[in-house]
Order: sequence, then C-alpha cells, then structure tokens
Amino acid sequence: MKQLIIILSVMISCHTTAGIVTPKDNSESIYSLGISSDQIKAEKSALAALAQRMSSQIQVTTESLSEFNNGEINEMFKETSLLKTDSVPFPPYNIKDNTFFDGQSSVTISINRTVMSEFYINKIIAGLSEAKIELEAIRNQTPLDSIRTLLLLEKKLDTVQVMHSILIGLEQKKELNAQSKQWMNDYIQINREVKVLISLGGWTVVNNMSGQRIASILSDSLRQKGLATEGEVDYQFFVSVKRQNAKRNNKFLIKEDVKIELRQKGQHQSIFTKHYNYISPPSDSLQSAEDATHQLLLNDVGEDILIDILGV
Repeated sequence: MKQLIIILSVMISCHTTAGIVTPKDNSESIYSLGISSDQIKAEKSALAALAQRMSSQIQVTTESLSEFNNGEINEMFKETSLLKTDSVPFPPYNIKDNTFFDGQSSVTISINRTVMSEFYINKIIAGLSEAKIELEAIRNQTPLDSIRTLLLLEKKLDTVQVMHSILIGLEQKKELNAQSKQWMNDYIQINREVKVLISLGGWTVVNNMSGQRIASILSDSLRQKGLATEGEVDYQFFVSVKRQNAKRNNKFLIKEDVKIELRQKGQHQSIFTKHYNYISPPSDSLQSAEDATHQLLLNDVGEDILIDILGV
C-alpha cells in the first residue's frame, strides 16, 4: 500500500531578524539570511534556512512497511520520511550583504530562480538514474555485500526527496506536474525496494557487561534502519569493552578500549573489526569519567554509529 500526501502553501514575505531586513523574494531571485559566529557558518545557516523555507512549503509522507517471512516478502508500506537539509547541494549564489556586528556575522544570499530550478531538475534526474543503476547491480548480492550500498542509497533518496520539495516550493506550484509525478513514482518504487532488501538480512548485537551502553546505541541504529530482527539471525555485532580505572590527585581517569566485531552466525572468525580507544579527562567521580569516555565515542561516531562502523 502506498500513500502520498502533498500539501502546498506559498509563503513569500519580507524576513526581519535582529533588526536586519532581508529583501523580498521576487520573480527572478530568492533571498535568505544567516547569522553565526563567522561568515562561513553564516552562509551555511542562510542556505539551510532557504532550503527549509522552500521545502517546508511541501510536506511529503510516504508510508511503508516490509515483512520477510518463510522466504516470501509481504509488502505493506507505512513509513514517514522527514526532510533533511544538511546534505542537500546548492547552486552558485551571490552574497548580497555581509555584516559583522557584536561578535556575530550576518550574511544575506540571493539565488536566481531559473538557475536553481535547472540545477535541481538535473540533480533529481541524475540521482534517480544512479539509484536505479546501483540497485540493479546489488539485486542478487548477499545482505552483507549489499548493506553499504543500500545505506548509501537511503541517503541519496533522502536528498532527492528534499531537492524535489525545494523545487516545488521554488516554482510555487499548487500541484505536481507530469514530470514531478514520475519522479515521485520512481522515488517510491526505488525506496520501497531498498527497504525490502535491507529487511532480508537478520542483524543483532551481542555484548559483554561493560559494553551495554554502546550495544544499546548500535541496536537502536539497527532497528531504525530495519536491520534488527527477532527471528532468524544472519549477522552478529559483538561488542566488548576493556576498561582501566585510575585515580590521581583525587581525580578519576578511565582508559577504554572498545572492539566491535561483525561475524556471520555460527562463525568465530570476524568479517571485520572496528576499534575505538579513549582516555577520559580527569573527573570528580568514576561515573563522570565513564560518561566522559562515552561522550568521546559519540563525538567520534557522529550521528549514527552503524554508518561509522560500516564506513558508509
């Protein structure tokens, strides 16, 4: 079952932030303001605000769910995709104003509507075409061989979805034209097959007592991506942590060695191993030192530990 809901509202206005007036959008250009500690960050903030403003005019929900039982795939899709703007590319833009005041840099950018529209049309066509080719190449691979490509495809499809939303917001259309409908049909079909292929492998996490916090984060990541299973297991992540404690000058220190091994079920030999090593800063308590090393790990792996482990 597939459901596609599209809501469009046009919102073009003059934006005022901290006394700074951004020019009104017009038929030729759109404008955006970013404020941060330096110019580079302010430019990124302006681009993110522009993408959010354009894409927020469109709300796209694709519902999906896939099940794999007894060698058969039962498909019923029920998944909500959230718009993410952090990985969206942007066409060339002009800096209309750059001001530094009271420790903050404010940057106003402008982008030509036609240039931006053509840029995203080309990017969407290329993104969907590449996704189809990559999906065809891994169709008969094992879950282990295909997992990296599948996770990358998820990222690519997220970007295509956001670009499509920005494009519709940019063109101020009240409904999808034939080309946009075809893009969304292609997106839904590819996204559906990616989800189904991801669900074919049964992945789980095994850990020793000291590795419970890390194992919990990894298990959450597997569940979020549809990789976790309560049924037959094909692959296991083994999480082990070796920890050494010390106390110097009434301060606690922890040295932590984290090892994460991926094994096929029933095999003792690792497919690959990932190591993380940390030393906590001097802390007032042992728990504080342990929390500090855990935070170092979170900083190291970024927003998703599974992506970091697999090197996607």
